[in-house]
Amino acid sequence: MYTGWSNPIYMNYVTSNYGSNMDFHQVTNAYFAIDAIGPSYVSYYQWGGQSVPPSNAGYNWTEVNINDDYFRQSTFINFMAQQVVSRSVDQL
Repeated sequence: MYTGWSNPIYMNYVTSNYGSNMDFHQVTNAYFAIDAIGPSYVSYYQWGGQSVPPSNAGYNWTEVNINDDYFRQSTFINFMAQQVVSRSVDQL
């Protein structure tokens, strides 16, 4: 994926998240149990699965939840999808 910067992101589908540092998941608004969370949500974790705040420099892996309800809107074009993902990654 071209992010607009000189360091593109290469994504590979895997069957296990063992050993990964950044996990992407496709979810819907229903996953969050609220009406709308936005186009994406990033969670940060330490080894063992303990959730930590984004300001914690000691996180070990992240989970990027991409909200499919946003991506399926007819007004949501490919460029916008690239921006959502690259900004989600940029938070890391």
